[in-house]
Parts: sequence; structure tokens; C-alpha cells
Amino acid sequence: MSQQTTCADPWEQDSVNFLTYSGSLDEIRSQLRSGTVTWNLVDVLPYDARMGCDADLFEELDRDTFDPAPDGIPRDDDIMLQVPGNCAVLQVFASNVYFYRKGACKGLQPTSITDFFDLAKFSGGRGIHILPNALIEIALLAGCAAVTDVYRIMSTDAVSISIRQ
Repeated sequence: MSQQTTCADPWEQDSVNFLTYSGSLDEIRSQLRSGTVTWNLVDVLPYDARMGCDADLFEELDRDTFDPAPDGIPRDDDIMLQVPGNCAVLQVFASNVYFYRKGACKGLQPTSITDFFDLAKFSGGRGIHILPNALIEIALLAGCAAVTDVYRIMSTDAVSISIRQ
């Protein structure tokens, strides 16, 4: 909803066509292979931006076209995350909130995201986001991967196979 309000609503109805896509790089690959690319801009998750940049699915962007922050810091240096490549611009930040129903965990209460993945200590169902990438990022962090290593680990064959299955 926030993206619709800030990105789409300000435009004239006839001047820009906003479409929803599946979130899969396969859809982008398919357009490129067929030669019928219908999108000028695509909003992808950071992991997909990295994969798409590495696979040359996206065009490089001239970083000099981006205005610096009011204090003069270049755009790419004024954000919390590393830019996934010269073909992407980080522009939407989101977070996941994990919670539990009070009394659902008899005795012990969860105190960290690591507890979310501890099925022996906390049995029962879990609710997760439909896209696997965020869950894998969180699982890696909960398993003590360094923040700087998360995307490198996610780019390995073992994780790529798991995401696709």
C-alpha cells in the first residue's frame, strides 16, 4: 500500500502503467529471451537484485544521475545496506515483526529470533512470509552468520537449490 501511495498515485493515470509481477527473475529472463521487454523499471528484493545484476538481467545505472543527500553524501553511501550492484537502486525498506501469543509457549517464553527456529524448545506451528528469501536471511542471522556474509551464503549452490524447491 505504501508503494502504491508514494510511487503510483502521484502519476497521471495515462502516463505510467504500473503492473504487479510474480517477483520471480524467471519472468524477467523470459521477457529478455523473447525480445518483448514490457517493463522499464522493476521492484525486486535485494537478493534478486544481486542475482539479476550478476546475471546481466538489468542495465547498469549511471550513479552520477542520483542526487546526493542534503548533507552532500552520495546516495549509495547514505543508506543502511550495501547497494546490490550498479544496476539497482535501494528505495524501499521493510521489516519483519515476529510475535507469539502469550501463554502459547508453556513455561519458557521466546526471547530471540533464534527461538523461532528452535522446534525442540518451542513446538507448534509457525507463520512465515510467503517469500523464502527474507526467511532464509533471518535463519542465517539466527544461526550466527555475520551480516556481511548473508548474501554470499545465499548465493551458494546449496541455498539456491533450496530456494527453488
